[in-house]
Amino acid sequence: MAAGQIKDPVSVQEFLSPIDEAAGEPQVCTIEEIIEEHLNPEQNDDEEIQQPPPPPPTAQEADTALKLVREYLVRQDETERQDILYIEQIARRVEGCRINSSKQTTLERWFT
Repeated sequence: MAAGQIKDPVSVQEFLSPIDEAAGEPQVCTIEEIIEEHLNPEQNDDEEIQQPPPPPPTAQEADTALKLVREYLVRQDETERQDILYIEQIARRVEGCRINSSKQTTLERWFT
């Protein structure tokens, strides 16, 4: 078969309204079936089970990622000084968040 030739072409009408879809009648549900479907959603196989979102990264994980990005940018030829300054500014913000979220302890507890 030469390039550009299509085996078994279909008309635009057949493409837009396939015969196998048009042959079936629309499914009619009773009110009881509709209520049952909404009352027992776990039985519906089509829906995905929603999982809780993952926990946010820790300040240490963010700091590690920023160090990796900084190292990457330093080794790139097209990196400008301003790019490195942005990363350092973000690293300072992450450090500030880490400090603000830390718990204050007594001096006594610090020595133990």
